[in-house]
Amino acid sequence: MASRDESAFEITITNFSICCRLCLSSNDSEHYFDISNTSLASQNDITIIEAIQKVTNSEILLSDKLPTKICKLCSTRLDDAYCFIRDFFRTNEMLQNFLYNEEPDRFADDDQIADSYSVVESDEQGDAVTEMELGDLALREQRIFVEEGDEPHPTDPSSGDCLQEEKRDLTAGLYY
Repeated sequence: MASRDESAFEITITNFSICCRLCLSSNDSEHYFDISNTSLASQNDITIIEAIQKVTNSEILLSDKLPTKICKLCSTRLDDAYCFIRDFFRTNEMLQNFLYNEEPDRFADDDQIADSYSVVESDEQGDAVTEMELGDLALREQRIFVEEGDEPHPTDPSSGDCLQEEKRDLTAGLYY
């Protein structure tokens, strides 16, 4: 019984100058981005080639013989992947710092945990601010209510952050 490789496919490339470096698509009517001097939509200080290298952990060499452009779909996918990796490392660092700064025996005794949850006054924008105390650790949570049309668009370069919520009720974060 012969095994069939499902991932094998054939591509004919007639012109590398209008071919996507990542997916090899070639369409004269589609807009392509130059990888060496175009920035990511969400990060103006990161070029596409830098993002490719960071996401793939591979060195990309520019050569006259290889494609130097990527298509719009690959640009969007690359931006998403870059933001995902960046956000993972940012969040992981915050969690590691929290664990590093946490005293090992702080919550060893259940009697030390004081469960209290109180609503503090609304801030100047009218958003509810709550505080929760667990022993010596005080957590502050702020809920922001976004008006219709005020939420940043995930592909808007001015939004700055790649983590976008679809909910109306956004959690701004925990402060300790």
